[in-house]
Amino acid sequence: MIYDNFISKEEQEDLILWAMSCKTMLNPNPVSPHRFFNELKNLPKNKITDNIEKRIIDKFDLHSFKKESFIGDILSVIEDGGAVHDHTDLFSDDIVHYRYNVLVQLPEEGGRNIYNNQILDVEERCLLEYRPDLYNHSCEEVKGKDRINLSFGFVNMRCRVDNLIVNN
Repeated sequence: MIYDNFISKEEQEDLILWAMSCKTMLNPNPVSPHRFFNELKNLPKNKITDNIEKRIIDKFDLHSFKKESFIGDILSVIEDGGAVHDHTDLFSDDIVHYRYNVLVQLPEEGGRNIYNNQILDVEERCLLEYRPDLYNHSCEEVKGKDRINLSFGFVNMRCRVDNLIVNN
């Protein structure tokens, strides 16, 4: 699901400056060249990212969910020539995994999200909600300016009751 204008233009501008100041603290992704990331907890504090996380929790009623800790909440920067490879995140069948990506900046060309083999019509400042544990996902090759993305993860346990699956 795509939610347009999830962040304001002012928040976007501040996040771009913050992300650029964090570039030297980002780690290269071992699977994809020109792709860098780090968990938000390892980067200089940013009130906007805290506010975005709170808005996501409130909007999607994630108060009973736990923070996903394997990937964590991350800042991702993909430079010209980089992309996200097609993959599905592996989690136990007992875990329901949700990811919320804020597309802070898109390149001049490419960089669009691909989810379940469909190219999504995304724009800067939108929020993308998806299930990375169920469906393959990736992004097109980035051409031009950096693609900047914030990603927040949440998990919940799935339990069985009388042959029904219930989310906790």
